[in-house]
Amino acid sequence: MALGNRAYGGELVRDDLVTLCEAQPGATASDGSAVDLTAACAALRGWDLRVDLDSRGSHVFTEFARAGGLRFADPFDPAAPVSTPRRLAVDDPRVRTALADAVRALGDIPLDAHLGDIQTEPRGDERIPIHGGWPEGGVFK
Repeated sequence: MALGNRAYGGELVRDDLVTLCEAQPGATASDGSAVDLTAACAALRGWDLRVDLDSRGSHVFTEFARAGGLRFADPFDPAAPVSTPRRLAVDDPRVRTALADAVRALGDIPLDAHLGDIQTEPRGDERIPIHGGWPEGGVFK
């Protein structure tokens, strides 16, 4: 399970997030700057919902989650622990702000880059690609 590279947070809300950002491709970041979300939407749409070395766009979701965007419209229900929560709070303005902040945080990193090209560990002159993700994005590790 820990090495399965499954991004459960993405499985739950990626489609809601893509629908939201495609419908409203402009957002305001926390610093007040306007951010075009078009490339982020495309990267998320093409993401395979994993954090494998060849996964594209997973870093966008990770930064989105780290920025506080992983907010749910439905609360956890102890009577349905496996199926709740499961819907992104698309009406919460902090969701779009978090995606804008993620785009800004990534700066010049291509939003559709392979994870293994950007998540690396230096060893002398070599950069070793590292698979896996972070708990903020719902990755089991």
